[in-house]
Amino acid sequence: MATEVTIPTIDVPFGPSRTNPQVGRLYPATLEWARGFGLVSDDAAAERLRKYRVDLIASCYAPPSTAGPRRGCSPTG
Repeated sequence: MATEVTIPTIDVPFGPSRTNPQVGRLYPATLEWARGFGLVSDDAAAERLRKYRVDLIASCYAPPSTAGPRRGCSPTG
């Protein structure tokens, strides 16, 4: 049974003018991670996750990093 959740608008005090150059790799890695933990089970849930833009927020938080997505918080350890 799916529950409808309203995500509040979050004001991010920095703009996407400085983003990590690996930003394009972050959403696929986030989606893989979320599916591995069973947080995303269908296309509708994947679309909701995409709309949250956590990839963009993360890329703004650490713009100089070039290491790409971290591996270490995975469902398999």
